[in-house]
Amino acid sequence: MKSKLTLALAVSILTLALSTTTTAHAADSSTPVKVTNSDKNPVVTQDLGQQGSQMITLSCVSAVLEFQPINCATANGEPYEVPSDRYLVITAVDVTSTDINDVLCGTQTLTRLYGMKGNTGSLVTEWYLSSNAPTTHFTYPPGMAIGPGLSPTLYDYSATCYVRVQMFGYLTAN
Repeated sequence: MKSKLTLALAVSILTLALSTTTTAHAADSSTPVKVTNSDKNPVVTQDLGQQGSQMITLSCVSAVLEFQPINCATANGEPYEVPSDRYLVITAVDVTSTDINDVLCGTQTLTRLYGMKGNTGSLVTEWYLSSNAPTTHFTYPPGMAIGPGLSPTLYDYSATCYVRVQMFGYLTAN
């Protein structure tokens, strides 16, 4: 009898807990909630009317070994800087690591992507490729954002191999 009473009480408490919902409200319920982008924690937004016209493809190719900044460039070879009124949202990346003879790298490689302004920047992401890895494709459905005025810059941490990265994305409003 005691176990049935305990079970009934537990079921009642569980039912009450599951049926109670909490709704979030703004401090002033008549004021709409506003999300603000910041460089440290950007919110990815999409302007669907302009997304296709603002597609971005960048190439980043190392010319020297280890720890040198690799500027990412547009198809015309110009180093890329995110416009001051936009965010660059990266949705896909292809990474290839080769040795001096353009043969797949025989060692594991680490490549990091930073959003840089001058000599300072913040880490966006990093990629590890195993030895002899073919071109590796990474997708980011929600996208990775790089803020206004920043330049996408790679650092290749391999002492024996070079890296080539193709980045695909789009620009969106602040």
